Amino acid sequence: MKARRIIVMGLALLAVGCSSATTTANPSTTAPGATGPAVPTAGVSASSVAHQYQTAAIGADAAYLRWRASVTGATKVSQVTGPAATYAAAMTKFDNAMVSLGATGKEATDIAALVRADQVVIGDLNSASSQTDSGLSKWAAQLSADGAKAIQAGQVVRADLGLPPV
Repeated sequence: MKARRIIVMGLALLAVGCSSATTTANPSTTAPGATGPAVPTAGVSASSVAHQYQTAAIGADAAYLRWRASVTGATKVSQVTGPAATYAAAMTKFDNAMVSLGATGKEATDIAALVRADQVVIGDLNSASSQTDSGLSKWAAQLSADGAKAIQAGQVVRADLGLPPV
């Protein structure tokens, strides 16, 4: 039962990092230290980068929802291994799209931080097959902690791009 709760909590955290929500930004809820959208990058407008971010996030969000549906209530490693690998592949695709956005300056630095944080989560997901059923709750707790860091990095990027936090 404890493993199931930890996995469900981890699932909720992982969805937020790359969400494609498109509501209007509220200046009082932007990431700490954010002052609004970053200055447009040379050759690529901030709105173009934001649009590309949201487009890439749609696929990652859909993959997350499929993963969540597959592993909610899982208590055995065999139940999470396939879905974890599929979700890790979707996160990798999202990260590859982030790297190719053409952002510069603060946007590029913060996108690189998001990709690094995502890589840790992807590593966690890819390690699912090496876990034991009895160690599943510990794995899920680590996944959740690493997911929280990726979410924070995603919130910074969203603030840079003038997108609302999720």
